[in-house]
Amino acid sequence: MGGNVDGESLHYPDVVYGYHTSLYSLLDPAVVPLLERAIYLRRIGCFRESIEIFEAFDHTIQSHPVTVLEHSLVLYAQSRYKDGLAVLQGLPPDVLSDLKVKQSRDVAQGLNILLRVYVAYGLLFSQGAFSWARDCMDEVQEWLKNIPVEDYTDLQVSALRQYYFFAKIAGIAFSTFDATKYSNLPPTPNASSWYGATVLRRHLQDVGRLNEASLILDAEDSFAPSPQVAVEALESFLAACTSSARRQPLWYHKGTRAIALAKHYAVIGRKEQAVAQLRHAERLLYDPQQPDLCGNLRYEVWYTELELTPFDNPENEYKEWMTYADYAASHGFYGKEKNALETALAALIHCRSGTQENHNNVRKVWTRLETLLRRLGNVIQLSMFREATFNPFLRSTADYGTILQWVGDFERDYPDFEFFEQRLMMLRTVIGIASLTSDELRMAQNMRKVNELMAKRDTFWKKDAEHSGGNRYRIYQDLRASLPVESDQPQDHGESLTPDAVGDDDNSEHWLEAWMKDELIRNPLSGQFCYMDVGSNSGSSRIAKGPFLTLLDWLRGSLQRAQLSENDIILILRLHPTETTSEELHRQLSVLDPTTIPERIYGSNEAPISTEDWEQTFRILSGWLLSTGDRPEVKRHALLATLQLRRAECVPDDRYEDRIIENERMLKLLGILNSETQRLFKNCTCNWRNIIGLCKDMLCFQSYEALRSPESDKRFIEARDLYKESIKECVEDGNTWQAASTHVILGQLYLRMLCSGRTVPVGEALTHLEAAESLYIEMRQGYKQLGGVKAVESWIRATENYSSRQLYRILVTLPCKGFKIDEHNDVKWLAVQKAKAQGLAMLARAQTDGDTPGARILPFAQQHVDLITTTVGQDIVFIDWYCDFSIGGEDSIIMVTARSGEVPQYFLLAVKESAVEKQARDILSTISKPPRRARKNHAQILESLQPLVDPIGKVSKPGETLVLSPASVMNGLPLHAFDVDGELLIRRNPIVYTSSMASLFNAVVARYDSEEKPSQKPWRSSVFGDPPTTEGKASLLQVAETLDTMVRTGEDNTQSLFRSTIQNNQLFHYHGHATFDKENPLEHCLEFHDDPLTVRNIFDLSPLPNCYHATLLACGSGMARVTESNEVLGLVSALMFSGAGSTVSSLWSIDDKDAALFAPVFYERFGKALRDGGGKVDLAKALQEAVLTILDGGKTELYHWAPFVLNGYWMYQVGKGGTLPEAV
Repeated sequence: MGGNVDGESLHYPDVVYGYHTSLYSLLDPAVVPLLERAIYLRRIGCFRESIEIFEAFDHTIQSHPVTVLEHSLVLYAQSRYKDGLAVLQGLPPDVLSDLKVKQSRDVAQGLNILLRVYVAYGLLFSQGAFSWARDCMDEVQEWLKNIPVEDYTDLQVSALRQYYFFAKIAGIAFSTFDATKYSNLPPTPNASSWYGATVLRRHLQDVGRLNEASLILDAEDSFAPSPQVAVEALESFLAACTSSARRQPLWYHKGTRAIALAKHYAVIGRKEQAVAQLRHAERLLYDPQQPDLCGNLRYEVWYTELELTPFDNPENEYKEWMTYADYAASHGFYGKEKNALETALAALIHCRSGTQENHNNVRKVWTRLETLLRRLGNVIQLSMFREATFNPFLRSTADYGTILQWVGDFERDYPDFEFFEQRLMMLRTVIGIASLTSDELRMAQNMRKVNELMAKRDTFWKKDAEHSGGNRYRIYQDLRASLPVESDQPQDHGESLTPDAVGDDDNSEHWLEAWMKDELIRNPLSGQFCYMDVGSNSGSSRIAKGPFLTLLDWLRGSLQRAQLSENDIILILRLHPTETTSEELHRQLSVLDPTTIPERIYGSNEAPISTEDWEQTFRILSGWLLSTGDRPEVKRHALLATLQLRRAECVPDDRYEDRIIENERMLKLLGILNSETQRLFKNCTCNWRNIIGLCKDMLCFQSYEALRSPESDKRFIEARDLYKESIKECVEDGNTWQAASTHVILGQLYLRMLCSGRTVPVGEALTHLEAAESLYIEMRQGYKQLGGVKAVESWIRATENYSSRQLYRILVTLPCKGFKIDEHNDVKWLAVQKAKAQGLAMLARAQTDGDTPGARILPFAQQHVDLITTTVGQDIVFIDWYCDFSIGGEDSIIMVTARSGEVPQYFLLAVKESAVEKQARDILSTISKPPRRARKNHAQILESLQPLVDPIGKVSKPGETLVLSPASVMNGLPLHAFDVDGELLIRRNPIVYTSSMASLFNAVVARYDSEEKPSQKPWRSSVFGDPPTTEGKASLLQVAETLDTMVRTGEDNTQSLFRSTIQNNQLFHYHGHATFDKENPLEHCLEFHDDPLTVRNIFDLSPLPNCYHATLLACGSGMARVTESNEVLGLVSALMFSGAGSTVSSLWSIDDKDAALFAPVFYERFGKALRDGGGKVDLAKALQEAVLTILDGGKTELYHWAPFVLNGYWMYQVGKGGTLPEAV
């Protein structure tokens, strides 16, 4: 080790490692050697041994402000920000006033300021609170005012080092930070920004204060305008590391700076020198005689070697960095562990393998990194890490739910987080996801948050420090009062820098994003830009302010620079060439602003600029902005791309040729722009290509002649090839969302071609749609992590996305339209099953099966039909309707049926969706009210919709169990009340309803899990209710007696008791009141004595393992709202989702006396099974018998007997037993 070179001693008092030696006068002299030992151990990376020394001090020394300060610095060096802050916060507030420092007031004042500076440092990382850091910057400025560098104490140098750190962070994190207010410290007249750091460092070197010079060198390195300047600073420092620098750890400075120099050498291409410096550093920093201690410094060399290694593929890079991360974690090098995990995660995300293993590794590293950052209290880097990886993580895993959950938790846990740009980016990501999923409420809520944060951001550097920061954190306020330190004064930091004022340096990416984001929201998955007015709550369309502000500034200066002529600007602004004088042109330039200049350039919505005029304007703009000049290239190119993008978006939707021209121009332009601009707009290329394809597609349908022309064949092929190119690019980039939507667009193109009479490869088209389906399902998986009603709402909104809805419409239409009526009916059946399984059924299965890939697509196939038929031991016919598409005419409805051992059958029904919707509404309005006089019989009332059920007679026989899954517009219709083959259907067959066959299969599986496991609990039932009639009350008591249970009525009929008993019971009977709100189905509820039990409450119940049966004899308990994606939301669907295997409910408001007649008959089979010691109950037959009892008892009106329906799996085990095969 360097300590053995030239006979250099390693330890105090021969060598001093501390930065704050002037504070040693405040300590007992016997403590100083131990303190120096702890600091030495910190320097060489032995953090645990260093902390042991501090913890071994007695309480008096532990609570001394000097040891508290140094103890916190060890923890900070280990990246344990939360723990370091806790040590500082444990310092008694009156400790400084008790020190005997009358002769050392300057030292005490410096210690006072340093303590606040490092509190600010801890708050910065652990809470994201920048107010204290801002206040400390002002205080340090005031403290050092008028002090020459020659008189700086070690405490002032240390405080200045943190000042530089705060300024660096502020410049990155705050778009409103004015660096010119802070960069000239120490003051250096006529010098560039931050040059004072160089002046101070050189002075400290010259006088042999290398420990302090190294502090400033760290800051100087971060502000260096180029790697070459940083190299010169390092070489200068190393040259000063000579024996003339007394009591300085030369070996340490030489070794650590050799590592830094190696990094910079590599950046500027001096590879051999970089390697030589690393080897030199290794010799200096490693002492074989103390391997357990000094060997820790070798991890710095190893880390740098990994940084400089050109890995041949991302997978190897990932493995190497994970090995390092594990080593760092085992030795307590948490900062390096964090860096290694970040690099490993980046390698994984860019691996693009798309395998499940890759996705699992992404989640694994992501979770480990987040856990580490939270444990350390590194909130600022946690937020930066999330912001930096949101977009690639989404593109890699398409996981909306994880992002929404994380942002929600972050907003809750860190309400005082003041890194506004990071926070705004997170909220804009949420807005982008809300836009994709049509979540208007989430969008509005987060838009309001964006507005509030922007207002705080814009005033943050103008607020009084005490008002915004000091009063919030009651730390050291008494210390400030105990010493004569001048109070902070509010400073007006003026307006923020314009983009032009920012140099073309390493921060270009930061300003480029900031330049466009105030009014601009990027869709996080597609990369498209959504122009939204985030400065108000209106949500109106708006342009990006930053680029147009720059355009105005540059146009105004272009005349003076002779870059554009007056005629050029007149053409750009579309002014009259003969009537616009020089004075008028200057006046126009002076009155225009970023909100008015776009209309001047592009025209209005009513009168947009023509393609010919824009061609001329673009020629001028491109010649100006692409040419070399005094403006930075990255800014010129980004501005030109923004102007063309805005033009492409301004073209009216129905001007297909013009849209093709402008989007092709955008693609061509991007290919000649610099890499930074290409990076910014890269994710938009698929969208532009798809727009071109769509416009070519639409040109074919402008007229019948156009559709039949050979030119249309060519355009179809061109559009198809464009879409395939987009898919290929999306797959290569891992852009899941854009790939899925493009698959759908391509499927839509195939359907258009099919409808125009062209031959289409239906199989290929279905392959694209199935690929889109798999991707959309993958995207939704993260929502299950939200849990409860949040998961349901988010999942349903995702299925209502326009592209997702189109997917299933096309998926069903293509085989029905492309195959003959009796061909490939199995394909048609599966298409319908997929379309109806995308909602709650799929979410329930996803939550049950976790991340099992095979569970994510749930087509209810022929094997499921066979399995359930065999299990039940009955003849069963599964009947499904679907109507969300167009076949054989406008808004058709189809029926598909399946039974064991036979090929599914397909029927195109002789009734239209629009007619069914209207007639169903009228019929339900009629039959759902008590009859005042004799009505038509049920067949006459339902006659207009008879075609809906006519095929049932062809596919079923009397006595067979029928499972009915109605289409959306049929929701609420009593299909069992129709006649089939001249007989009432409920009399002809036992009837079961289900929202989808997938939902039914979930119930079958859940009931098996509940009934067949040997650890099942004793069979229990509960009866709740407060019926309004005497007959109802008597019925409730009779049901309780049959089920051998007690009645919960009156004050015992509570929602809280219902929710507690539902955890362990297998049957619930409710007879009471329900309320349905069609506009807000989540508030659909059962009324209890204490509080209503809403659909929202039920969704929030954890899925229960007992797969209970629930009978709900209440008005409209089976009513529901159908969403845009055909999902049924109501009490029944909520109960089935939360664990019910079957339910009985009512389709409309019922007469309580009818319910009183229904219940005892329905439960007769339960009573017999209980008396027999257990057995199976066929709920479908039980319901059939109960309904027919009402009907045959003289109540022939539909109102009385038709509302009672059974949903779910109809075979129910009372007591012990059951034979469902393991294959389920």
